[in-house]
Amino acid sequence: MSYNDGSDILKSIIMTPYSCPNPPDEIGQQDANIATSTLDSLFSDRDLSMKMSKITNNLSRTMQLQKDRANNSKFQPKIANIALFKDLFMQPEVNIISVMQIDSIAQIHIEEMLTLILEQKIPGPRAGLALFKLFHELRITPKEFYMKLISIERLKDLNNDLYRNLFIRLCYSCYHLKLVPHRDLLGYIIDKFHPKYYEIFINEILSSFPILKYALTESRMKQEFKNHYAIKIFSSKTQMVQISTYYYFKDLNIFNELMSFLTPDVIDRVSKLIKTLKYIAPVQNVLIQNYPFEDINKTITAIKTVIQMSSKKDYKKLILNLCETIFSFNSSNTVQAFIIAEIITQMKVEFPLHGYIDLLRKHVDAIPYAESLSTELQERGVFSFERFMSYLNEDNSINASIFMNTPCVSQNKNTIESNIARAQKYDPSEEFEHYLKKFMTEMTFSHITIDEVLRLPPVIRYNVVRSIAEKNKNSSSLDILIEVNYFGLAIGLLFDIGKKPVNSNILPLKQIFEYKLNQMEKPIPQYYRDLLDPIMFSKHYAIEFFQKHSSYCSLQVYNAILQVNDQHSFKTIIGQFLKDLLAFPGASADDIAGFIWDFSYSVLIDNPKDFIIKTFLSILFENREKSLCFRCKSLCQIFERLFEWKLMTPYSLIHKIIADPFPEVENILMNCLFKLITSRSNLFSLSDFLNPKFVDDVLQLEGQELSTLIELISKHLNHCAMPIDINRNDGNKQMGDQSVASANYASFIYSILPEKLRQDDFNAVFEYFLQNVSWQNVDVWCSWLVNKPCYRMEGRIYVSIVPNRPDDHYQKLVSLFQNLFQNSSLGKTSDLIKYAWVVVCQDEHIAKCAVENMMNLEFFPNVSDFITPSLRHSSDVIHSRFLSRLISMGDKSDNFISTSLCSMLICATSKNNSYDTFSNCFTKILPYISRSANAYTIDLINGVIAFLDESCSDQLSHTLRNYMKTIDSSTLYSNLRIIPSQPSSWFKEEKQVLPQIDQSNTYNHSLQPNIGPESNVDDQGAYDYIFGDDDVLL
Repeated sequence: MSYNDGSDILKSIIMTPYSCPNPPDEIGQQDANIATSTLDSLFSDRDLSMKMSKITNNLSRTMQLQKDRANNSKFQPKIANIALFKDLFMQPEVNIISVMQIDSIAQIHIEEMLTLILEQKIPGPRAGLALFKLFHELRITPKEFYMKLISIERLKDLNNDLYRNLFIRLCYSCYHLKLVPHRDLLGYIIDKFHPKYYEIFINEILSSFPILKYALTESRMKQEFKNHYAIKIFSSKTQMVQISTYYYFKDLNIFNELMSFLTPDVIDRVSKLIKTLKYIAPVQNVLIQNYPFEDINKTITAIKTVIQMSSKKDYKKLILNLCETIFSFNSSNTVQAFIIAEIITQMKVEFPLHGYIDLLRKHVDAIPYAESLSTELQERGVFSFERFMSYLNEDNSINASIFMNTPCVSQNKNTIESNIARAQKYDPSEEFEHYLKKFMTEMTFSHITIDEVLRLPPVIRYNVVRSIAEKNKNSSSLDILIEVNYFGLAIGLLFDIGKKPVNSNILPLKQIFEYKLNQMEKPIPQYYRDLLDPIMFSKHYAIEFFQKHSSYCSLQVYNAILQVNDQHSFKTIIGQFLKDLLAFPGASADDIAGFIWDFSYSVLIDNPKDFIIKTFLSILFENREKSLCFRCKSLCQIFERLFEWKLMTPYSLIHKIIADPFPEVENILMNCLFKLITSRSNLFSLSDFLNPKFVDDVLQLEGQELSTLIELISKHLNHCAMPIDINRNDGNKQMGDQSVASANYASFIYSILPEKLRQDDFNAVFEYFLQNVSWQNVDVWCSWLVNKPCYRMEGRIYVSIVPNRPDDHYQKLVSLFQNLFQNSSLGKTSDLIKYAWVVVCQDEHIAKCAVENMMNLEFFPNVSDFITPSLRHSSDVIHSRFLSRLISMGDKSDNFISTSLCSMLICATSKNNSYDTFSNCFTKILPYISRSANAYTIDLINGVIAFLDESCSDQLSHTLRNYMKTIDSSTLYSNLRIIPSQPSSWFKEEKQVLPQIDQSNTYNHSLQPNIGPESNVDDQGAYDYIFGDDDVLL
């Protein structure tokens, strides 16, 4: 056939428009077929050029004939259309746009088309456009199409790399043509495939807040995702700021994991955003807040979180602040020392030893409180004793005190000898020399008491105790190590679990000590049981124990011991022996207390300490004759020893008095307790008196006893740390639950507050508060400021009188704080006062009053510090009213803008979000924001979008995007290009995102998809690129 005259062939094409022309009769030497990257053509270059030339020559005729359709041109039957569609679709040389001209292919099933695409390995872009046509002819929803798309994995083996890549590229085309719900599809791909297969989607994932959040923290392959895209992920700064902030409030473990990957500038942005939503107390206050009810794991996590949000340049300052906190506790601060040392070890920065020694010099009068901390730090290798001593080269009294009270963990022989010589120089007494020689010669704890061990200075004591314990790995050694708080040695030496004294899991350590002290809370691990478990009664050990105390044992009791074969009989004999011992005139207070001590730490029965203390108190109440009165003086000495050795607590004594009241004995025992609290207050710790069980029993006392006890406790705890939860009341009703006057846990706490804090003049109370509040007492004192009108004094105890506080009290308290912020008169304690305001605003009525006050005031410099805590605890109604007030204000200052954005972010976290309100706020603020656009401003705006509920977030995202495109400020435009979507739950039912298309037999040009660079589709806020295809990072 000749191509000289093209009219015949053109007529033939027009009459049968979808027929294929015969092949050319001029076929020269063909080049090897080279498939292009898009697989659009397999023609050789020569043949393709010739065909294009012919088409060009006849283009005008073709156009004219297509316009004036021939009369005898008819559409093929539908079945023919389907066959032709499939045939042309599988031919890569046929342009896909031509294929899409074929009408009525709706009889093809989606599953059939998807299978055809995979079997014929049709490229993703070509396949996507064909599916786009079928999608609209079938009139199915994106959700239905998505379910059919993911079902093809059952038809084809997606474990094959080729099919995986084909499937991912097919999904990519469907994604951009909006055939599927975006979030659902990406969630499926992220969970189903290894990250290396969906690199084509990485920009979509990184630019969508909920999708990136899911991939990082919730998906099945989240670790693989982080490993594969680490650089790209953590370079997406805007997204990481929002995701980190989100998980700070959802899961601190995920938050800490994310923060470990972030750069310092992003950490700083995260910290600022979090502090807008929640006040972050200084790191030292985190440790204080839960004392004495310490949750070790929770406290360590909380402190790590605060440190994560701090700049590394501030780490040394944070370390010193933590170390100084140890002086806020009493000498029984081993748990706090462990926590501090654990945190410092994990921070992995150089320890500021010089600054630590300066702290010891500053608190030289309380230097024994730092003994446990210095021990823990040395045992963990934070610093060595030799390096420590290099800073104490000056010979003076302060350095001498620090030296004598700092344990030496080093086992260097020269260091130990040098320490002994220096200790003898500072303490040349014969008593010190005597005890030192005794320890060196005995080398066993069988003939050494705890008192003798404690007489050695800590710098010598540690190595002496270690040396003896290494040679005597038995229960006696464990007793001594526990009493001197050398828990690390107890684990490291006696249980051979390595040189490190403690590990990251505190529970095994805690269980050992509690078991040995007979305060077991959980079953002891099996590998400790062989050494410590005293389940089996040993008659041999029982006889051996009584032989030690045979000088106080009658013949009847001794004979009975020889006949005992079980614990029950043995307990009966012990009770009789202790009763005889108390009545024996020759037994001193130290003898009786010594016997109780020995029995408490024996392994003769289960829980020996609890048993012997209960038996001792029962004997006192049973012996209601005058013989007890003769022993009053000795009885007080016995209690002094038992309290000193921590065998008894005030609770055990008070509980017995309440359970078995007998006036004569009660008066004697209460007088003993009063005397010891007055003369030996160091015997008692904060936890002894603030224990809820103790408070419950104390409130059952009456008259003078209650008043005296509260007065003494108030004096004892006047300067102690009291950061406790006043609602920690296990047995009593909470404030507001009672309609009549009653006392509860809060009553007791308020009753022991300083007198000047309890006076009637509230202005004077507030002034005293400002002058004397500290990080140790701020929580309780703030609680008192809020609740003061609800309590009245009856005798020496406050009782709750009304469930609701008067409104004028709210207003007065808010006004006093407001004046401080408004007049910038916070002073040196500004951080503390800001925290106090945060605590006060936790009461919803106070928060409401503060917000309402601000509705009638102009903005002042510190307004953000004042208004944001109250907004955090206000209701949704108050939020809406305050935002409406922002819209009506005429202020355009930078302070107004930043405060407004902070307020909007806080309000966005509430459940009741109004699109109109937030849209109006943005309309008010955005025109003036370009002059102060910075990372914090951007993060606040992004945060509002991220925390809003889904419906409001979607509408607001569209509004902001459209608005941003109209402004001229290049800085603001570039900074706000990425606005993340709301972090909603996954796999929700998606709305139909495409409009209904009018289907007809003719080609509808509205079906032609926009695949250019300006295609910024948004599927309910989930689509990635908001302002363009490039990813702009702040």
